[in-house]
Amino acid sequence: MNTLGLIELKRPVVFYSSLTIDSCLRRLADNTDGKESQMFSLTRYAGKRPVIALINGREVELFKRKRWWARNDFAPAFSGQFLEDHRGVVLEGNWGLERYTRIFMRVWFFLVTVIGMVLLISWLPELLKKPDREFEDWMGIAIAAGLPVLGWLFLNSPALLTSREKTYLNDFLREMLASPIDKDAQ
Repeated sequence: MNTLGLIELKRPVVFYSSLTIDSCLRRLADNTDGKESQMFSLTRYAGKRPVIALINGREVELFKRKRWWARNDFAPAFSGQFLEDHRGVVLEGNWGLERYTRIFMRVWFFLVTVIGMVLLISWLPELLKKPDREFEDWMGIAIAAGLPVLGWLFLNSPALLTSREKTYLNDFLREMLASPIDKDAQ
């Protein structure tokens, strides 16, 4: 399920709640800021709350507010949908990257791959004819081949960069979806 334009990261995530769907949505709306852009904000979005949410019917997209000095565009966002279950409510979704990050990375990856292939095709025959070339000439080949590998690593290993944000959002969702009775039992 890719409801709001996120790159899906492997397996779905499921949160359970004994609350109703309306009360879950209300609690999320009351404890998050909307995804409205603000012109002169250092964090790009209006408000001060640490979690930003886009709520569209039963679908939600959540991500942690980024600080102006520690911006991480590869930070995870949670995209999910509330469903009714015999036990209560289920929030089922996926972790992913925001749409503009995905688009930028696809364009960057395509351009780097094309430029790298052109450079490899033009430099490699020349270098193979004269193997006594300088070290810097071989570095051009290594860089041209290494940039697509770096792009692939960025797209396929966001967990290396984002463990704190994901943990924070997991805890936030568990707290928001817990009923007041569940909180007293803990």
